[in-house]
Amino acid sequence: MLFKAFKWRLHKDISALKYSSDDKLDSHYLNVRLHKPNAQPAKTLEKLTVYVMETGCVHLEYPVETVCLVFDLTGFSLANMDFNMFKYLATVFEAYYPESLGRIIIHGASFPWLDPIVAAKVYFTCSDNELTQCIDANYLPVQYKSSRDKDKYKYIRAQPGENRRLEDTKAKEKLFEALTREWITVGTPEAKPAGTEAEIKVEREQVAKDLCVAFFKINPYIRACNMFHRSTPQVAQDDGSVKWT
Repeated sequence: MLFKAFKWRLHKDISALKYSSDDKLDSHYLNVRLHKPNAQPAKTLEKLTVYVMETGCVHLEYPVETVCLVFDLTGFSLANMDFNMFKYLATVFEAYYPESLGRIIIHGASFPWLDPIVAAKVYFTCSDNELTQCIDANYLPVQYKSSRDKDKYKYIRAQPGENRRLEDTKAKEKLFEALTREWITVGTPEAKPAGTEAEIKVEREQVAKDLCVAFFKINPYIRACNMFHRSTPQVAQDDGSVKWT
């Protein structure tokens, strides 16, 4: 599965997709009841799906390592049904983002066709109150009656020069080489003698933190900024932490 995922990421050129600023995408928000399957190429929706997943990874902080997807099907009809897109989603979560899906919430409609493994992670809700059994009312968007979050969504456009480090290939190569050497040596027997089980557990957790720090050092050179980097106050921090307000 790991080899297949790497091959897929190379074939789909995921690195180039992460270079894309979010204001260059064909769509930022997909309202299901307005979705027309033939209104855009299937590749466009596939690209958007992968971009959303890659952007979602920025917002995951240990111990939270999975995402929650909410499909609001209020006003949904058969004219909006896109089986190819749904199958693509299932394939992506199964093969290319394994164990990344924590829960899917289907709000406002039934959904009879599901793989049994995926079905175990799917919840059906009808009323806004039922949504609060899965998502705290403080985090529900303002359009839901049960919401206690009164902030209205406002897209923040890309700022000039925010992705200048993407073009600094020399700095990227130098940093990547240095970090790779650190990854190779940190936590190895040569770096530190093996200890008790408790010591090894502490060391493993420290290595995980070191890898996370190293990743976010290289991140500005391989991933374009998104609106969560531009928000005031800033949600996605430069050190990889996430601060929601």
